[in-house]
Amino acid sequence: MESTYYFEAVTAYDKEAIRHYTTYHYRHVDRRAPLSFLVLGGLFTGLSAWRLLAGELLLPAVLGIFGLGLLLAGIDMLSGKTSVKVPDPVEGRPLTNRHRFFEDRLEYAGQQTQGYYTYDQITRVGEDREYFYIYVQSNQALVVQKAGMTLGTPEQLEQFLDRKAPGRRQ
Repeated sequence: MESTYYFEAVTAYDKEAIRHYTTYHYRHVDRRAPLSFLVLGGLFTGLSAWRLLAGELLLPAVLGIFGLGLLLAGIDMLSGKTSVKVPDPVEGRPLTNRHRFFEDRLEYAGQQTQGYYTYDQITRVGEDREYFYIYVQSNQALVVQKAGMTLGTPEQLEQFLDRKAPGRRQ
């Protein structure tokens, strides 16, 4: 394998990175989960109000609490407050991953894992103002912080990914 890499980024997998990833994921990749919570929460809350108008008290209270809980869960998912567990810090510092972009592969290395993906394994490339999200499965992405780039610029990496994973940028 070729050993020259064109881009490198170091990303801390802290609360902020996980919040950004979760927000991006639920708004752009898996909208079904939060929308399901919002729709069901609205239905239960509406049913609660209807039964309350019919003169009942206990059933509307239970339905209303359940409906509001579902609504809040959906809102939390869309805002990034509900997310995957943030990895535990090592010696008081968040886990970091180093991503290196070679001609034929993307390598990642951190305190917990290391490996590589070829560019044809990338299923989706997304981004927001601060991060790239390089999906290798429907619910698994490498999070690459733009400000953490130590070789190359975010704009150059964006163009490189467009060439290496054509049609997968969303």
